[in-house]
Amino acid sequence: MRKENKERIFPRVEVGIIIMCRGGIVLIRKDNKNNWCIPRVYVNLGERVEDALERCALECLKGGIEDLKLFGTYSRIEDGDKCQIISIIYSGKCKVVKGDISEIENRADKIKIFSREEIDNTNLVLCDKEVLLDYIKRGM
Repeated sequence: MRKENKERIFPRVEVGIIIMCRGGIVLIRKDNKNNWCIPRVYVNLGERVEDALERCALECLKGGIEDLKLFGTYSRIEDGDKCQIISIIYSGKCKVVKGDISEIENRADKIKIFSREEIDNTNLVLCDKEVLLDYIKRGM
């Protein structure tokens, strides 16, 4: 059981997308560390989850995502006990524009396709380990 915190915690909602492309999973690196994560964005106040999902897809792949399906919902506490994050995770396939994935290839330092086998040996952001293991376990 969690220790009661007298400060009020307001949850933040984010959406993320597990993107399949060329038989692998698209991961991004948002910082200079060697930690990879699934593309995700916070849902802004007044923004629909669906609109945040579209914004997430456009920020990651300019070609967009197709066959989107709700994969699962996860939650975590960050910054000690000060911030609760609720993650709504979708899965989909990259919609390739003009038959290539040059957007991914041009940004290889920040975006990369990982095979399912590579996922086990990749430095992942902690919260995505559970999500991606669930995804692989379900045989998606």
